[in-house]
This record gives sequence, C-alpha cells and structure tokens, in this order.
Amino acid sequence: MMSVTALASLASEDLPAPGNIQIEYPIEVSLPYRDRRPRHQFTAHLQYENFAPTKYFSPVVADPTSVDATYKGVYDLEDIPLVGVSLGYKFNMPFLGLEVAPFYGMGGLKSSRTGENITLDVEKYGVRFAAYLETLFKEPYVVPYVTTQVQMWGIHEKGATLSFSRTTAYAIGFGAGLLVQLNWLDPAAAFEALNGTGLNNTYLDIFAQQYGDTADSEDPVFNSDFNWGVGLRLEY
Repeated sequence: MMSVTALASLASEDLPAPGNIQIEYPIEVSLPYRDRRPRHQFTAHLQYENFAPTKYFSPVVADPTSVDATYKGVYDLEDIPLVGVSLGYKFNMPFLGLEVAPFYGMGGLKSSRTGENITLDVEKYGVRFAAYLETLFKEPYVVPYVTTQVQMWGIHEKGATLSFSRTTAYAIGFGAGLLVQLNWLDPAAAFEALNGTGLNNTYLDIFAQQYGDTADSEDPVFNSDFNWGVGLRLEY
C-alpha cells in the first residue's frame, strides 16, 4: 500500500510550480477553420490598387485648344496608385461568407507633359459587398470571392493657373479576387494570435476591380477597365 507521504508527493508533481500560471486552451480552437468558424466576424483590410481611369478630360489645362487635355495627353495613361483601408462585418453561412465593409482610399500623380505642372489627387470612398467561398477546404488556404461596391470619387486637380475640385455622384464597381492564407507560414504564432486576440486568418489578397460611370452626367468620366491590386486582410 502506498503511504500518505508518497501520495502527497505524486499530487504535488501534477501542480504548476509556485509563481507560474498553467493555461489550458479549449479543445475547439484546434479544430479546422471550417468546423469552428463563427457566425459573426469582423475584418480589417489594407490594400494597394493601380487605378487607371479612362476618358478623363482635364479641366485645368490652360489652353485646351492647342494642348491635348485628355487623360492620355496629360498623364500618358499612367496608373494612379491608390492606398486604401476598410473595416467590415462578415456573416458566415454554411458555404459562403457575406461581408459588408465601408472603405476609404486615396492617391495621386503629377504631370508636366503639357508644359505646365499639373497634379491630380483622388479619393475613393463607399461601401463594399463581397461573397467568399471559404469552405472548399478544411483550412481556407485559398478563398475565391466576388465583390460589388458603391463608391464616390473626390477629384482634386491643380494646374499652373486653374484648379478643379469635385465630389462625384455614386458609381458601381465590380471585381473578383483570391485570398491566400498566410497562417501556415508560422502556425505557432497563428495559434497564439487566435487565442490571444481572436485573429482567425491573415490573408494576402490579390484582386481585379472595374468601375462604371457615375450617376451624374456632369461628373468627369472616371470609369475604368479592370485594375489589379494586392492587400493584407485580417479576419477576426
């Protein structure tokens, strides 16, 4: 028969050392994402986009009768680098994740092709709606998605003698993309982030986006063909 002293010794070995804290993680966090994804989630997104407007006619060229004032003539069809941020809410259905996310982006460029220094600054703001097919695999290593958005443009252009500023009416945009999960780069850090902050996924976002005309015919034509972009997406 084991003595009382021996039993006490065995019991003490099961306890954490004095001054230490023993943490036991819930079993659920080790389940695949497809099995543990919550119904409601929040997202944060930082992105870079090459915006290439079409048919824009510059109103600040000093002498448009002798100088090509089109976007090609003033800016040589150069892309505008737009940096944007969005915060969203995502509702998860059995096969899809549906997201609504307000966003804001800005960028600009300069040109001296017409013989005068002209600057064009652009703001983009609105609401984005997206559907994510994120249950193809147990872990969302790749997630295809489609998106539509309602946005307005803030256009600020300044030439040598003239300046122009206008906030456009709303316009509709469409796009598609692919999320590439980055958790696998450091699984231990991803596990700690999940338990410490609730961060489920970190993604690299690769996308293409197209914009239509605004609802006001008086607005500058600021639509576009498909533009490419990349981003970093955090999903809580």
